[in-house]
Amino acid sequence: MAWEVIEEGEQALLYRFNGKISLKKGPKRLWLVASRIKKLEKITAHHNEYLAIEYLDGHTEHKQGPCTEYMNPLIHLSIKSKNCYCLDTNQAIVVYSKKEKSDLSEIRIVKGPGIFMLQPNEWVHKFCWHGEEENSKVKYVAGKSSFEVLNCAPDQLYYNVDEVRTADDALLRIKVMIFMRRRASSAVLTSSTL
Repeated sequence: MAWEVIEEGEQALLYRFNGKISLKKGPKRLWLVASRIKKLEKITAHHNEYLAIEYLDGHTEHKQGPCTEYMNPLIHLSIKSKNCYCLDTNQAIVVYSKKEKSDLSEIRIVKGPGIFMLQPNEWVHKFCWHGEEENSKVKYVAGKSSFEVLNCAPDQLYYNVDEVRTADDALLRIKVMIFMRRRASSAVLTSSTL
């Protein structure tokens, strides 16, 4: 037998000796006789985050921050705070959405500026491109650059073509600088393998 205090802003489950469980919200002072309490973990999402909540019945819910939820083992399987995608003006992400009661998914492009929160039936494409070799701006390695946020701002790349032989049998090195701008369009997505 003892006094237990549930502070302001806290929640707890009260387990009674007969098997009954009840939710108690603070502020509250409880006299425990043949009972015990378990304080619930408070999970918070800030303005650029969201809570991914999985329920015991199988469904999932996403709540845009700022918000708070208590991890109640009687109804929740898990609660995780996840980051939203914060997109600048020249950035975009490719989002896939699974249609309900179907194996098909649809593709859409979300362009910045803005904060984007995934829904439970959505996922973001992960790009895996060639990237610059360390200590060299002109050599590229397959799979070096992995990212989810596509930069659509103007950019450039350098490439050297070594040992180019001319008609008079001279060897040259050709230095190429390519200026480009990536376009996030659905035509590009449906006509290539990314």
